[in-house]
Amino acid sequence: MLYSQLALADPTSWTSAQRALVAIGGLRTEVNNGGFDQYFFNSAGNLAEHAVAAALANGEPALADLVRRAMAVLGNGYTPDWTTRQDVVVELDPSAFAALDAEFYDLEAASDLDDLMRHLAAAVSP
Repeated sequence: MLYSQLALADPTSWTSAQRALVAIGGLRTEVNNGGFDQYFFNSAGNLAEHAVAAALANGEPALADLVRRAMAVLGNGYTPDWTTRQDVVVELDPSAFAALDAEFYDLEAASDLDDLMRHLAAAVSP
């Protein structure tokens, strides 16, 4: 899959379309694997702002809103800097993201985020 290949590439070489694909793909992978706490603890959370922008630009305002609200749980602690953000995440109550995780899973079930990924991949591929 194109997302998997790009996720391993040097991020400084990504185009904006590639960054959008990796941002949404990383969001889905991490939240589905361990919730928003895992997303923000891992490097995929570096692209949270890009995930919001990609969701808005591609007709998924509910997803953008959900990611923004998850970022707000970190308060002023949201940063694209991985190690700094990890320090904030480990200090959170383990249930801090529970309601947002459930909302993400409901959104994933109700909307076609696979279609969003296909759309983003098509924008990357000529």
